[in-house]
Amino acid sequence: MRLSERLVEPVRLGRLELGPPALIEAAVKSIRERWPDLPRLPAEADREKVLRRFALRVQNDTWEGCTLAEAARALHIACLPEFRQPIYQKALRLLLDEVRNQRRPLLVSAALAAYLETWEQDNTYTRALAQRLSRLTPRDFPARWRRIVSGFPGLFDPGAIHRDVAERMAAADDPWADLRDLGVPDPHGPGLWAAAQGEWLKRIAQTLTKEDGIERLLRWLRPDATRLALPPARAAAVIEALIRAWGERMPPEGLVDRITGRLSDLYGDPRLNMAAPWGAMDRGVLEAYRRWLTGANLRLFLDVITEAERRYTRAEESHMWAPRRKFWLGLYEQGRIREAWPAFSPEAALVARDMLGRRNLRLDHGRQTGRSNNTSILIMRIGDKVVVEGSHNYKVHVFCASARSAPSLYGRSYDCDDIRLTPKHGEVVHRGDWQDRVRWEIERPC
Repeated sequence: MRLSERLVEPVRLGRLELGPPALIEAAVKSIRERWPDLPRLPAEADREKVLRRFALRVQNDTWEGCTLAEAARALHIACLPEFRQPIYQKALRLLLDEVRNQRRPLLVSAALAAYLETWEQDNTYTRALAQRLSRLTPRDFPARWRRIVSGFPGLFDPGAIHRDVAERMAAADDPWADLRDLGVPDPHGPGLWAAAQGEWLKRIAQTLTKEDGIERLLRWLRPDATRLALPPARAAAVIEALIRAWGERMPPEGLVDRITGRLSDLYGDPRLNMAAPWGAMDRGVLEAYRRWLTGANLRLFLDVITEAERRYTRAEESHMWAPRRKFWLGLYEQGRIREAWPAFSPEAALVARDMLGRRNLRLDHGRQTGRSNNTSILIMRIGDKVVVEGSHNYKVHVFCASARSAPSLYGRSYDCDDIRLTPKHGEVVHRGDWQDRVRWEIERPC
């Protein structure tokens, strides 16, 4: 066959198989890291040295060996809050004039990155960056930024752009993915994106008592399993917005368990560790969330013991737990149980692990490691008492919370036999009208 004949043959297009989005994104990231259109900032310890060297070039008008990459780094560093000092003002003005007049891609990238990362409403530096960048057309920006510039026509209006971004986020089913599709490098980043998050939370407040609104909020905290969660300092405001939306009400049982489980997985348990975001939250809001956790732990204990009883207890003994379940849930619904912490026996811990796995949840709990290794216990704070309930034939043990002998909540391990033998305020056997006797022990003064 002649070449001319081959060239006129119709082309049969094969199907282009794309890999998973996460792999494609990783490949793009790798390419950008190897051939960046924006020089990477130096380590924090070296930034002042880079900026000071460039400022000396400006002062002495010595440009031999100076590269665009050096100038771009200096521009980016000079816009960071910690380097907004008079000695660098002349260098920064020169660089910003270069952005406006020469429109070199590296300097444009540095200026736009600095604008987005350090954005503050009514800030002098933000306005100066916006003024220079607003003179450029979308074609003046490197390819990685064009979607952002085109997607937000008011990008360089520093008084309103955070609200524009928030409006777009509020209209999206998945705000993080929507911003990424526009080319935002990190929707969880600082500056404009942090301010937009605050405005977005105001707009979606009415949706945070509905399952789809809650799921959208939780997905914002961690878009998928391959990514880090929203930084704790930013997450505090998101979690507060969710809790405040419920006011004095408690989310329905299944929903509150899902919320507390997801938040525990992302940021741990504030009863065990008060690091951010928990330490940055309003005390009243945090106390409301601790009550949510109390309910989640109480239901976990009751569900696990009910399931363990079904699996491991002889039929003639399997009736023992149902009345206890009803009693403790009743006290919780009355607002009497303020804190609850389970400690599971080895066999019950296996049940708990399976149950949490099926529900795709994480909830912390302790272990019961005493000689009675088939007994699980629940330590509760009720009024001025610490109350310990246990599985099987374990009595209800009541301690004055102020007593040194009272077991502490949120421990990693407990010995139910030590608790049983410790001097206490009172104890009740599960016989007859044991519920009224427990109430009497709880209300009896210490």
